[in-house]
Amino acid sequence: MLVRMWMSKSPISVAPKTTLTQAAKLMRDNHIRRLPVLSDTKAQQLVGIISKHDILHAYPSNSNPFAAIPSTDVVSRHVESHMSRAVISVNPDTPLEEAAEKLLIHRIGAVPVILNRQLVGIITESDIFRAFGMIMGVNSNALRITLDLSIEPDAMQRVLRMTNPEYLLLMSIFYYREESKSVGVLRWRGPNPEGFIDELYESGLKIVSIHQGLTPLKRKRMRMRKKRR
Repeated sequence: MLVRMWMSKSPISVAPKTTLTQAAKLMRDNHIRRLPVLSDTKAQQLVGIISKHDILHAYPSNSNPFAAIPSTDVVSRHVESHMSRAVISVNPDTPLEEAAEKLLIHRIGAVPVILNRQLVGIITESDIFRAFGMIMGVNSNALRITLDLSIEPDAMQRVLRMTNPEYLLLMSIFYYREESKSVGVLRWRGPNPEGFIDELYESGLKIVSIHQGLTPLKRKRMRMRKKRR
């Protein structure tokens, strides 16, 4: 997935001479935590970014411009005196995982999105969390199978061969490997997956979990067999 699919387009921005009080009001009224700073020139190029944290540090310790009843203190200093100038950015076609890595490495909550030297969006940690939730099917009723691949690396291929395409549609595959840890996650959609679940548990694969949506699923048929015995 690409940044353009998840970024907020045409983000609210400020100029370098915007006062910190004005910037704080914009953040408070629009429920945002950072503002790109664009030059006063016709080109309006990105010259910095100002965060909620930056503004709080500029105000007196007993004053909070973001409170429900904002402080009456007026800070006349400008954004340009407190913004971050060395801005990390991405472009719309940057892979989402690369943007996530930039946030992690630089310990920041968002990066502006630049195209042809113009600000076209902003991608935040919340946007990346939303994308991750979609990939993992948090808000869907899909069947999610998590496999431990440490012992059997081709376990995912075995699962794919077991699937009847007439009943279950593959939605996504996620694979993670680091040193001795190896995990695979497959998501399927289809009616009545009970038979497939039983087959998975009887296959000898090392299954970490099986969920339908957020609900853990067990091998119902095998439980019924035990009761009959």
